[in-house]
Amino acid sequence: MDSITHEMRLAHWVSIVKECNNSGMSKKAWCIANNINEKQFYYWQRRVREEVFHEFKKKSSSGGFVEIPVAIARVEDEHLPSSSEPAAVIKVKNCTIEINNSASGTLLESLIKVIANA
Repeated sequence: MDSITHEMRLAHWVSIVKECNNSGMSKKAWCIANNINEKQFYYWQRRVREEVFHEFKKKSSSGGFVEIPVAIARVEDEHLPSSSEPAAVIKVKNCTIEINNSASGTLLESLIKVIANA
């Protein structure tokens, strides 16, 4: 698959994953309601997360700032807290990471791996 096709498919699935995560429904129920193959959904959800992680890793190693979309990073179907106050703040060198209560275990694990290699 060429890079343009990959980018277009990835962008398409980013919107699908965001829509599912923001629906308040279980992933299985949402896939059924939206006529999405569940195995295909989980395949692309994993690809989207890998892309976000690789982008984060690439930019964090160069000292840049990367915003990780919460809708993509969340594993559980939970609602965002009403408060914008972070639950934790991590400062490493010139980098500050604010984490709210809706951060998934997977996201935290990825952050810790990146920070450990910083």
